[in-house]
Amino acid sequence: MPAKEEGYSGGFHYTLRPLAEIDNITEEDVIKMRNWIHSLGYKTTDLQDYATYQLCKYQGKTYLLDSECAYR
Repeated sequence: MPAKEEGYSGGFHYTLRPLAEIDNITEEDVIKMRNWIHSLGYKTTDLQDYATYQLCKYQGKTYLLDSECAYR
């Protein structure tokens, strides 16, 4: 997702992202995201079909919320 603001505060790096939609994520969205991640050569750890809480939508595009969900 595009960052609205990034910076450092008290030695911590932060990134503010826009408010995204989380209520209309479907299992089909999760499956499509998982297949796309796998097509790029990555593996997923906890992106099961029911894991709709791992995704969000912003301006019609689906994004992965948990960055540790995909790895090489």
